[in-house]
Amino acid sequence: MDLFNDANMGGAIFAITALPFVIIVLIFVIIILRARKQTRASQSWSTASGRVLAAYNERRTTTDSNGSSGTAYYPVVHYEYSVNGRRYEGNRIRFGMEMGRGSPKWGQSIVDSYPTGGLIPVYYDPADPSKSVLDRENSSSNRVLGCIVIGIVAVLAITGAFMFVGQGLLSQVMNLVPH
Repeated sequence: MDLFNDANMGGAIFAITALPFVIIVLIFVIIILRARKQTRASQSWSTASGRVLAAYNERRTTTDSNGSSGTAYYPVVHYEYSVNGRRYEGNRIRFGMEMGRGSPKWGQSIVDSYPTGGLIPVYYDPADPSKSVLDRENSSSNRVLGCIVIGIVAVLAITGAFMFVGQGLLSQVMNLVPH
């Protein structure tokens, strides 16, 4: 069987190869939409006065299967607030996927804006005061995930187009070559 002349086989191979990437795109889209929904909902949340318990730039090191290690820095803010006389604690800065960076500068700039012991506004869900957030803006992780989604979709579209157009052109070329 000649894979180049069998469009159905080529389509099946492309679909099987593309499937993991499509699943990744769907997961990222769900994460983005969920964070946007939470961000929109938080715009109507109540505000309580809170206090920063601790703020620091957490260093996390990971090692891959090849033994290579990488370090990323994540801003962490622990805070407390009271609603109707009941004390709550939180650590969510923004909605979206937690994101670290290779340089401590980015996380440190966030940490510096929440000095330990400082008073801060905390936005909480009036239906469930244990849900809280410090910043009701979209996380930059949503933009990063959006760019990744666009990149994967573009690569799949271009690959698919070249594959199917290429199959037709290659078949025509193969028919011109004497056997």
